[in-house]
Amino acid sequence: GKYYKQMADITNLGSIDVTVEDTTTDVYFVRNFKGNYDGNGKSITFHMNVNIWNTYTYQGTGNNPKVFVGLFETLSGNGVIKNLKITNSSIRLYREGDSDIVPGMLDWHAGLLCGKMDGANARIANCMITDSWIDASTLAAKMASYSFMHVGGVVGYMNRGTLHEVAFINTNTDTDPNTPTPEYSLDGLACVGGIVAKIEGSPVTIEDCLFRGSLRVQRSENKGYGVATVGGIVGRVHSTSTLSRISNCYVDASK
Repeated sequence: GKYYKQMADITNLGSIDVTVEDTTTDVYFVRNFKGNYDGNGKSITFHMNVNIWNTYTYQGTGNNPKVFVGLFETLSGNGVIKNLKITNSSIRLYREGDSDIVPGMLDWHAGLLCGKMDGANARIANCMITDSWIDASTLAAKMASYSFMHVGGVVGYMNRGTLHEVAFINTNTDTDPNTPTPEYSLDGLACVGGIVAKIEGSPVTIEDCLFRGSLRVQRSENKGYGVATVGGIVGRVHSTSTLSRISNCYVDASK
């Protein structure tokens, strides 16, 4: 893949304000990245506001399309992201209107750096996310049964790959004067993880990572499905492979 090196801070990459009405529209600034991105110690700031109007009907466990949200939609193949800082950034996931319930199910995965990570040699190393947040706090009252808004500080959905020396540190959630400040650093529906929301495949390695912030997970108030899970490093692990490991990680959760 191609090699990219960031030479200066990007203080305003931009704001994405979008309404999503189907289950095939991922939300991102960079799609399916397979190259080598060297942040060179520089930072990126961005904002996303995603209004969810979903009409998909639940098709049974394992048969539902996934939607991914993040700065990078997917990191795959031999893709590498290293030496990058994300600061004062936000992803807000909501449903416009006071009483309407989304007439379908959600299987969404949001991470500030990557919505999805899927590559045996894919790697995120020496990256830091500071004073940033993901907020889906209003969705519990809006979503129908079988709805998931997986929220991870760094990665939303991880199938294969390595995270090495990655940190999420939030000491100030007041990031965007045009967006209401959330109570929690990471606030999701059914699954929330400080570094990764959900691991489903293997091999996966997460090592020397840090989460410092606050987390909350909710269930749909409208016949919610399954249990809600939350973890300081990973919110939910669906893989039973012995090829995966989490080691030498630290959590300092204020709530």
